[in-house]
Amino acid sequence: MEPTREQWLTAVRHYRGAPFHHQGSSKAGMDCYGLVLAASRDCGLECANMSKVAAYKHTPEDFFFRDYMPAIGIEVPYNRLQPWRGQITPGDVLLFWIEKPDHPRHIAVYTGTSKSNEDTMIHAFARSPRCVVEQRVDKNYWGPRLHSVRKWPHFKD
Repeated sequence: MEPTREQWLTAVRHYRGAPFHHQGSSKAGMDCYGLVLAASRDCGLECANMSKVAAYKHTPEDFFFRDYMPAIGIEVPYNRLQPWRGQITPGDVLLFWIEKPDHPRHIAVYTGTSKSNEDTMIHAFARSPRCVVEQRVDKNYWGPRLHSVRKWPHFKD
């Protein structure tokens, strides 16, 4: 059964407050990939199985994203010269680079626009507060680090 976009976002939000735990994928603790994996599993979206992934480092190498991220949606062209809005839809999976441009190492789910008209995302954050958190997309930090966008091809809506 294919979920709606709202069911997917509800599944992702279910994990808010879960503590950060490298390689975790449950409410007891999870990392950014584990969040997407757990929410996907909860609403029946087919996703790469973490148990098949060799233990990855805290700083995953490119092979991890190259080999396993294709199972998470379809990569769509992202034009860094255009604003986020219009290119990204709530529920899209966002890949960010941290130290090296064009080397994605962090995953988040875009959740939309807040009442204060700011873009928001949910992700498992290794820094303070070290948990799954929904927060605004910091235009100075996360905005310039957006590497690519993945869209699920099978939402009902």
